[in-house]
Amino acid sequence: MKTDTSTFLAQQIVRLRRRDQIRRLMQRDKTPLAILFMAAVVGTLTGLVGVAFEKAVSWVQNMRIGALVQAADHAFLLWPLAFILSALLAMVGYFLVRKFAPEAGGSGIPEIEGALEELRPVRWWRVLPVKFIGGMGTLGAGMVLGREGPTVQIGGNLGRMVLDVFRMRSAEARHTLLATGAAAGSLRRLTRRWRVSCLLLKRCARSFATT
Repeated sequence: MKTDTSTFLAQQIVRLRRRDQIRRLMQRDKTPLAILFMAAVVGTLTGLVGVAFEKAVSWVQNMRIGALVQAADHAFLLWPLAFILSALLAMVGYFLVRKFAPEAGGSGIPEIEGALEELRPVRWWRVLPVKFIGGMGTLGAGMVLGREGPTVQIGGNLGRMVLDVFRMRSAEARHTLLATGAAAGSLRRLTRRWRVSCLLLKRCARSFATT
């Protein structure tokens, strides 16, 4: 009985210590719980959209390569077909960017950095579809472009979308969700562009320090 009682008391002490540690952590962190929760939502959403983007690009690439494989026996058709397919796919991305969202051109990282510095607007309602579909065309065409840039811009725009949908107006929420989405998009490509992740996380930490 004494052993059981001492074990029970030890468990209660451990639980009380954990509660005290959590309480101290909550008191030390000045970030509202709503912003932290929305940051988790943005990170999850960015991961899901990032996976869908990679799958979509791979699907376009496989379709293009499959069409070329079928024409491999006809050498006089292979090279013209390869050029035409790549040109058509690239033109889709170029048309969408030029017509609907010029800020979706390029890697998209400078746009997110400018948005974090309050220098550039974030129009997620037109950037997200253009970046997604246009990226399918340009990357699926076989152009030598990285996928981390588009995922960074997509993540940042998803952060701004969540901000607008839930009508969070504070500057802290704006910077936090934008940086969270961009960092999540960059970390989706774990083996590349750690510099971008460090830059965005540094910027996010700086915004916390000033609040």
